[in-house]
Amino acid sequence: MKNILKFLAPLALISSFNSIAENTSNNVFNTEISTYVHNQKIALSIAPIKSKSDLFALLQIDSPLDMLSLSARERFVESVVFNENGIGGYYYGDLEAELTPSQIYQVLSLIGVQHSVFNFKNARVETEADLLLLSQPIETSLTKLSNNTREFKKGIIPQQDMWHDHKGYYCAGGSTCDEREGSICMSRC
Repeated sequence: MKNILKFLAPLALISSFNSIAENTSNNVFNTEISTYVHNQKIALSIAPIKSKSDLFALLQIDSPLDMLSLSARERFVESVVFNENGIGGYYYGDLEAELTPSQIYQVLSLIGVQHSVFNFKNARVETEADLLLLSQPIETSLTKLSNNTREFKKGIIPQQDMWHDHKGYYCAGGSTCDEREGSICMSRC
């Protein structure tokens, strides 16, 4: 019996350390998610454009949209999906083709989704700010959890992926993302 206890005691200690490490990891992860979601809510609440009509009205005045060619501007405006949660998605192909990350950030700030600028890895980089905008400091923990659970699949967004935006998909509505090259289905679809 003593031999069994000598063997089980270290196992119990290791198990408790693993439990503490897991709880600490979950707390850090939950804090990162809370901060990320909080920052998204702030960006959406401060964004000057809250509806499709606001976006069309913006075409009548000088704005960051003017950095895009006329056809690209029209495609972008037409592509933005508004819903009760904010922005469901948009077409990014022209943004990435015509603008730098700093310029893309200005355009996306109009609708409160500037956090997604890191997705534009093929955008023309001209400044240090462009390089910073293409990095995503929270990526490691979020990516780690997502890869350990399941990858995003076409259709309804899994609950654990609600904070992710999906490049190569568009918001078809009702929490459903369908494939479309050059689009992003936002976590609020």
